[in-house]
Amino acid sequence: MRVRAILWCGYVKPARVQFGRHASHGEHPDYDFAASVHDLELAIVAAHTLGIAARDVHAFVCRDDLLPPGFGGGIHPPTRDALSQLTTSLARASRPEDPLLFLASNHGEREGLFVTAPVDEFAEPASEGPSYLTPEDLAGCLDALSGPQLLVIATCFAGIFLPLGERPNRAVLTACSAEERYYVEDEETPHSPFPHMLLGKWRGAVLPGRPPLPCQPLADAFAGAEVELVGKGRTRPHARGSVAGF
Repeated sequence: MRVRAILWCGYVKPARVQFGRHASHGEHPDYDFAASVHDLELAIVAAHTLGIAARDVHAFVCRDDLLPPGFGGGIHPPTRDALSQLTTSLARASRPEDPLLFLASNHGEREGLFVTAPVDEFAEPASEGPSYLTPEDLAGCLDALSGPQLLVIATCFAGIFLPLGERPNRAVLTACSAEERYYVEDEETPHSPFPHMLLGKWRGAVLPGRPPLPCQPLADAFAGAEVELVGKGRTRPHARGSVAGF
C-alpha cells in the first residue's frame, strides 16, 4: 500500500510587509500568507505521520515560498489541468487499496476553490473573471483514483464539496457549510483553526512551539474539533461519507 497526499492553496493576498515567511499589513494585519504557511506545514507533518514519503506529497500552490524549506515533494501550479494530469499519472501507478489525503486551505467561493487570483473590478484593462476548481472538477480528477480518500476543505463555503462524500470509501470534512465564510485565527501564530484542531487531535501535528496533542481516531478528532470551534463561536464543521483507509 502506498499512501499519497495532495495539498491545495490556489491564492494568497500579496503582503505589503513580509518578515521571513510571515506577512503583516501594518495596522491591519493580514494573516493570509502566514496562515497558509502554517496550514501547509501542519498538513505536511500529518502526511509524514501517516507514513507518506516526501516524494508522495504533491503541493498545488500559487507561491513556492508557502512551502517549508527543503520540501521534497512535487510542486504544481494550482490548475484543474495540472491536477487532472497528476491524478491520471498516479492512477496508472496506484493499486486499488492506495489511500489519498487531499487538503485545501485558504480561499474558496461558492463556485469552488480559487485557481487564479480574484479580479480587481477597477483594474485597467478589465481582466477575465476568476477561475475555480469546482466540486465537479475535483470529483472528475479524484475519481481517477479508486482507493480510500479523505478530503479536508478549510476554506469559505467549503460545504459545497460535501456531495463528493457520496462516493463509497471517501470522506469529506469541511470547515463550514456551503453558505458560510470561514476565518483564520487572529493570534500570534495565525492559522486556520479547523485543520489545526483536526490534524492536531488526529495526527499530533501542531504549530511550532506548541505541545503535541494525544492522538485520537479520525472520527473522535473531528468531533473534538467541532466542539472547540463551536465553543469559540466559529463555524460548525460538516462531514459526509466514511473511509476505512486512514
